[in-house]
Amino acid sequence: MLEAGGGYSNQDWFTVSADGMKELKSTVTSTSGTEFYSDYLIVRLHSDNDSLDNAQRVAALVSGSIVGRESALHWWQIEVNADSYESLEAIQSTLLSDSMVENVMIEPMIQTESISWTADPDLSEQRERNKLEQAADYYESIVFGTNPILPFFVAMGVFEHGLDFQLADFSTYSANEKTTRNSVTLYGRSAPTHTQANAIGNHGSNVTGVIAASLGNGGNAGLISALAGSHNGSNITVDNRLGFIGQTLKMIRNGASVVNWSWGIHRVDHNSVDSDVQQNEVTNAALTCNGDFVLANGVSTVQFNAISNELNAFFEYIAINYPNVVIVSSAGNGMTSAGDASYRLPTSINSDQLLVVGAHTTGASFPNGKSEDLLASEYCYAGSSESNEVVKRAYYSNYGDRVDISASGTIVGFQNETKALVMGTSYATPAVASTVAMMQSINPRLTPSEITHLLRASASPIENEVITTTGSTSFTRPLTASESSSHSGKGARLNAEFALKAAVTSLGESTLTRTDPVTVSVPSGVGEVTQTITIEIPTETTSIYDKADIAFLVDISGSYSDDIQTFRSQANELIEEFSSVANDVAVGIASFSDFPIHPYGSSAAGDYAYQLDLGLSSEQGSLQSTLDSLQIKAGGNGPESQLEALYQLASSREVGWRNNSLPIVFLATDAGFNNADSDASYPGHGWNDTLKALSDRGIIVFGLMSGGSIVDVHQITDETGGEAFTLSRDSAEVVSAVAAALDLTTQDMNIELEPVGDFAGVVKSIVPTNNPTAPHGTAATSVNPGDTVSFDVTFTKGNFNGSRSHIVTFRLLVNVDGVATIQEVPVTIVIN
Repeated sequence: MLEAGGGYSNQDWFTVSADGMKELKSTVTSTSGTEFYSDYLIVRLHSDNDSLDNAQRVAALVSGSIVGRESALHWWQIEVNADSYESLEAIQSTLLSDSMVENVMIEPMIQTESISWTADPDLSEQRERNKLEQAADYYESIVFGTNPILPFFVAMGVFEHGLDFQLADFSTYSANEKTTRNSVTLYGRSAPTHTQANAIGNHGSNVTGVIAASLGNGGNAGLISALAGSHNGSNITVDNRLGFIGQTLKMIRNGASVVNWSWGIHRVDHNSVDSDVQQNEVTNAALTCNGDFVLANGVSTVQFNAISNELNAFFEYIAINYPNVVIVSSAGNGMTSAGDASYRLPTSINSDQLLVVGAHTTGASFPNGKSEDLLASEYCYAGSSESNEVVKRAYYSNYGDRVDISASGTIVGFQNETKALVMGTSYATPAVASTVAMMQSINPRLTPSEITHLLRASASPIENEVITTTGSTSFTRPLTASESSSHSGKGARLNAEFALKAAVTSLGESTLTRTDPVTVSVPSGVGEVTQTITIEIPTETTSIYDKADIAFLVDISGSYSDDIQTFRSQANELIEEFSSVANDVAVGIASFSDFPIHPYGSSAAGDYAYQLDLGLSSEQGSLQSTLDSLQIKAGGNGPESQLEALYQLASSREVGWRNNSLPIVFLATDAGFNNADSDASYPGHGWNDTLKALSDRGIIVFGLMSGGSIVDVHQITDETGGEAFTLSRDSAEVVSAVAAALDLTTQDMNIELEPVGDFAGVVKSIVPTNNPTAPHGTAATSVNPGDTVSFDVTFTKGNFNGSRSHIVTFRLLVNVDGVATIQEVPVTIVIN
């Protein structure tokens, strides 16, 4: 651990858990030249077979042993004895042949994505083109201005091999005295000499330097260091010893809300017999914009697919468990598409939590007088000669619609202990990651999607056309008119100053009720302090929830035509009822009949098991037009695909479920459910999978039963905390049923307090005041409108020790049933 104001050591930031992965050490080199860890393999078992006994049996197939476990991803880390890449592949093949094994990943030793120059040109526009210095000035002004904003503590992760703490860039981190409130704390491994640190590599030092380098002492200048006197502190963890997924999980479980990934791989198949692959030896790989094969950081198809599977599982896991975490990833230096799922990882992964960063030029000039702008004009550039000197895609940067934003990829960094110019998308990425962290410190409620939108809406424009051998494409996803009316169609270039201003503006747009701030002091000599925090629940039911997401799931089988006509005719009344449940309501529509195969449905009739007709939207007119467009289908054997539709509705990202919102599904049907758990031939999901998907999302299902009681509808509503309503044959009572259902969401609520941003670990316990012996995190039950609820919150000094004073800020969210946030309590802890 290296801390400004507290000396340093190389202690790792570590939290003990039931699971654990062993550190990766030994490597072998593939014929593509890529290094892979050879001591362990990651084996994912099918969820039904995920047990220690099965894992040990599988490990025995290759004379291996179980040494690590990540239960959330169904991972088992198996230690093996492999002295070559070929033997590793053979072991992988043996494991994959077992029916209980879903995937086997050989962990790559992730290579850096950087390019080095030894010259040191004029970098007068390096930070200017992304307004980083202006951002620092603005941040200071809002913290110490006339109407100051109290920033929140932030934590970051940086996936890198380590740091050279001896570099001038990090010199002030060993200063004798500096308060923690004004400091940045780095956690990571280093070495006592430059020579030993060089074995770790300079990439981590340079990447981290863009975030946290000391000012005025080295070549780099970190944004968060520039703001050290303004924000309430930042923890930054730098490590890669558990692999790219294992290490990232550890970081976010320890509080990191943004993680920097300056790495990437490309798929490369070839027939080379050594590690020096030539263009004429490639059989399948991505193409650069000028028609060559991309060779950098290459892995075979087998390894590429295995890594892709685990990355998808990782993002599915954090979407449910850590939905506000942002992974900021470099687009890559292959002069190819960053979003091609056949050839590029991780940037081709489809996740709102993955923010992809390309690199643009600086104002640098080379010793021969040629500027970086001019050099980039010679590589797949579409502009005229008159625009050669304007900011544009850096010649090496990957591109395409999957690139969300760009930043300068050229910095003054270090090669060994000597200052040098280094460049790559690796160094553009931390500029964006540190901006995201500062946005989160201003408004920690921002979701990943909102952060991406604000970054792009506040972005400066950039030339956006890339010429390829087959046509043209974009550098970044083109700015839309809703993002920037004046720059629509252009590329997006980070403007850190405007991004922070957008984050401040977003505070005023929030409708979430904020209580009076709570300030607690933990004085010297006192181990802990308990404070009673009182929450008042509004009397008016329409004032309780801040956000609600309501999905209307409609049966369109042949017998439901009169019901749909009722919904169409009463759409305005339905909209009025939906809108009454919260300050901010989004409504969506999905439909179903059944799979278009006999005996469940008919392809000729256009049957389908699930269709999203309208993603969650606040546009009221969309509900009416979507209902009008629904077409009745056939349906086959009586029961329909309600379970499959509910599963897809709960699981799909395209629906647009929002974090901290009340999630409701109104299931409108007149039939029972087809169920794969009892019908092995049915191609959809069954009860178990569907209930799990609904539970993971916290969805309440209300049933609207047309023409009579339906056992399956009663069961699904009972299991999810909803209620079933029996309607007449044409569902004429639908509006009153919806009103009654929404009213139930405010009755007998379970209220809990959730600490968010307590990265210093100062919260010891939270219990209802009337139940002091309850376990930490226990909810207050049977809460109704107009009630007052009290919690006793015990605070300690957390991770802080020593004699210095500390100020920590975070929030307590007031949640209903662990899902919907209805209020927030700002908390400031003063530790003496």
